[in-house]
Amino acid sequence: MWYYTRIALVAALFIFVFYFALDMFTSKPGYFADYHHQEKYQKCDIFIHNQKATDLANLKKRLDEFAIACDSPKNVYFSLPADDRRESIQVCDSDPDKSNASCFNFYVVKVK
Repeated sequence: MWYYTRIALVAALFIFVFYFALDMFTSKPGYFADYHHQEKYQKCDIFIHNQKATDLANLKKRLDEFAIACDSPKNVYFSLPADDRRESIQVCDSDPDKSNASCFNFYVVKVK
């Protein structure tokens, strides 16, 4: 009897370890993991990467320029690289890391 119990415990442990090892090697980090929630703008949740003090006001100006309506819930991701030459804005109808969300991308290239 004890022999079968040990075999069952070893098998359960093997299945448990295999399951978590498989999950660890197949999961991928979130694309927007480095973006930090700032605030809500109308019904849009605003996330910013490489934040500077003027980014939030600049992003609101860009949303108006591109006629991006925040009358329904959306996630807006804003990135301004360190060289300050290209802004990128992604507007998604939900969290793209948790669902198959549709996103629109906008880029502003600054010529200096």
